[in-house]
Amino acid sequence: MIEDFVDFTPLIVVRHSERMDEVNMKEWEELLEQDSLWRATDPPITTNGINIARNAAEKIILLIGETLSNGGRKFKEIRIYSSMLLRAIQTAHQIALKLSLPVHLSSGLATISASVRKAGDSFPFQPLERLRSLCPGVEYIICDDNKNAETSVPRQNWRDALRYVCCKDKDVLNIVVAHRETIKKLAGKKLNTPYCCVALFQPQWSTSKQATGTSSQKSPEAASKDSADLSAELGFKFISKK
Repeated sequence: MIEDFVDFTPLIVVRHSERMDEVNMKEWEELLEQDSLWRATDPPITTNGINIARNAAEKIILLIGETLSNGGRKFKEIRIYSSMLLRAIQTAHQIALKLSLPVHLSSGLATISASVRKAGDSFPFQPLERLRSLCPGVEYIICDDNKNAETSVPRQNWRDALRYVCCKDKDVLNIVVAHRETIKKLAGKKLNTPYCCVALFQPQWSTSKQATGTSSQKSPEAASKDSADLSAELGFKFISKK
């Protein structure tokens, strides 16, 4: 069976930076005791993690240049999306400062985390004003508002969130800051995913009727208007990791 594919602009997925509770539990416990605004299930990154995130921003710039020089699809815009977990937002913050871009915040991208799935809609994400205080100098766009079709991203499933982001505009280069499980599951293989590793994927929309077993198929542009239509037709081909 021969399948034809519509290629989208490559997708860059970044794992969050060094989380405090994994490298210095004592410091994290002290923070929790000192300030009730911290969430026990939503730890921040470390000071060293900030530096790691800054280095990741440099890697991303080099990767974009390499992709274009190797004949990659040209794009009209770069967008940064982040999981709503604090460690991802703090990482995206450093990338956004380097690229002078806003950060689109999606709770859907956070649902790959077991703690978020368990809590569901009651998970205590940090409020926007708190995020602006912790990560200043960047515009934040909340993507959970279903009333705003321009920015709304599916909330219940991380795969649907990613597919929606990629289908929304195939001429946009999307940088998604998420979690190690995101990279591993998209790649479909066991990968070493250290803090702030940067993975490159090629989203591909299958135009083959045999590939889906359906007699008709919506275009990516039409399907992007309804997250329920974003099923397995959009796949992610793993290209490389830095």
